[in-house]
Amino acid sequence: MPTNPRTWSPGDPVTANYLNGDLYSTNEMQTFVASQFAPTGVRFHARRPLYKATVPAPTSGTQGTNMGTNAWTSPIPYGPLSTNILVDSSTVYGAQMDGAFNGQIVDSVAFSDGVTPNLIGGGGWYLVSAFTPITNINAGSVVYSTAICSGFTSGQPNLNFRGTSQAGNAGHDVTPFAVDLIRPGGNSFFVTAYNGGSGSPNAQLKFSTDGSGESFTFQALWASVPPANGHIAGAAPAPKTSWLSTDTVTAAGLNAEIRDIFRVLNMPPALKVQSTGTTSCATSTATAISLPSVLLDSYSGWNSGTSTYTAPFSGIYLISGNVFFPGSGTVTLAKTGVNVGGTNIWGPAGPDPSGGVLGTSKIGLFDLNAGDTVQLMGFQTSGSTQSTVSSPVSQLVILYMGAKGAVTGSPTPPDLSYRYPPQGGSAAALSTLNTHLANDTNFLVNKPYFTGHQQTQQTGIADGTETQVIIDTIAGQVHASNGDNYSGWNATTHVYTAPVDGWYMAISEVFLPPATLTTQPASAALLQVSSNFGASDAWDWYQHATANTSGQVTGAAAMGFYYLRQGDTITPGVIQQNMVSGTNSLAAPASAKTHFDLIWVSE
Repeated sequence: MPTNPRTWSPGDPVTANYLNGDLYSTNEMQTFVASQFAPTGVRFHARRPLYKATVPAPTSGTQGTNMGTNAWTSPIPYGPLSTNILVDSSTVYGAQMDGAFNGQIVDSVAFSDGVTPNLIGGGGWYLVSAFTPITNINAGSVVYSTAICSGFTSGQPNLNFRGTSQAGNAGHDVTPFAVDLIRPGGNSFFVTAYNGGSGSPNAQLKFSTDGSGESFTFQALWASVPPANGHIAGAAPAPKTSWLSTDTVTAAGLNAEIRDIFRVLNMPPALKVQSTGTTSCATSTATAISLPSVLLDSYSGWNSGTSTYTAPFSGIYLISGNVFFPGSGTVTLAKTGVNVGGTNIWGPAGPDPSGGVLGTSKIGLFDLNAGDTVQLMGFQTSGSTQSTVSSPVSQLVILYMGAKGAVTGSPTPPDLSYRYPPQGGSAAALSTLNTHLANDTNFLVNKPYFTGHQQTQQTGIADGTETQVIIDTIAGQVHASNGDNYSGWNATTHVYTAPVDGWYMAISEVFLPPATLTTQPASAALLQVSSNFGASDAWDWYQHATANTSGQVTGAAAMGFYYLRQGDTITPGVIQQNMVSGTNSLAAPASAKTHFDLIWVSE
């Protein structure tokens, strides 16, 4: 419940009650419900509501579930399968997101919109993602897709946003995925998948025995209060990193060091825009996609006339985009990218699923400076001018995740059991301000993050083998800024070691040259953690996609949330299948840079 912190006025006493009310819990000394389930400030943002679930396969019989033909399968999971919930931290606030263990999530956090004191339907914005592996028995003429839904109308799910739409592959599974910002309100939100095939035997949703390897994944992270309930900060958050005995506590200082920081954390710069019609795209030409429908723009950074977003201040931003072109033999292949400050940065291209629309993606963490501009870009190779489709809609999502650059000092995750006690004497106050207020705000603004990419082409990737990706350049892709603010990367083993305990969001895109073999080529993006004790597969598979056979760099994306203890490691990986004779190489960095990004999100 990220309630707006108070504005300090000259003459206000700096009391334990005021500090605790801003930083830990509102009405701390009142009712049980208020004290137990009303965290705010530090206590809320150190443990933002987070959900991650998979669906384990049955212990016997089929390892998948039949999908309807030419139809959406909804909701997932269904039938005899129940959700395996790995984290549902809304329990901290009194109720689970998924109390029925059925993969249908509700916003169960009181005051999640900043103002509404109900336990269900508070109305905050959530960053959600879903990956739906499909055991494939159809060739490229069939399309597979996934969507995130919000509630039902007349018994049918409302498709909030449709993610990648991918060509089938008779020899390998395919895993379409979706990333979205969604405000569920009082509705449930859940995942559906689309099977464009009509053959027999039918395609199946695929589940692994323990959620590792290829398995359904559904994730959600609280992102923001709605703009109507938030406050725009005049500048990027700038926490005071240490208090000196000569410092004076002033109202202006507390407004900068408490109020303005938590205004940004409560309502960070966030954007969700969609197309309402089509955009005409010349063949083999990068084209900015028109996105006039604004569903979220917390800092008024979007210009609908130019379809351009301007970053209000510097930081690490999540950017996710999707563009949809007609399939059915119209577009040979297509790709999605973002233009940042005049430079196009592309995602992997996808071949035409001639039985339906083609939807590709771009995702990553980007080091933006204040004033940087972002556009969603589309690219198609039909040989003639083609337009994007009006349905499903193309979409751009942007979310500020934290400050970028070197961090001052060595802040650690906040101690959530702490409360300011009444005390006198400057020495005692100085100590608590440094070990708690300065440390906590510094950490929550300057979260541990990593952004790195491949600058030297990686070779020797054997067919059908899960292979570690070598990241050799530790810097942001846009401004080459500090890519490892807590020095977690090991340049020898090419893994990231968690500097502190917590949940981390990891993102990767792997790029490969077009396949030279034309029968059932595919690739997938993988992630691996060192704490995979006893897992049936040491790697987690995310997007699994049919590969291009000509023209443009192909590949896949991954996005996962992992709890890492201090010292645990995480690394990106790739698998290529039937793409070349002999070993393969990742794409030359001049064409597209394979990258790996992560950021701490919650205790």
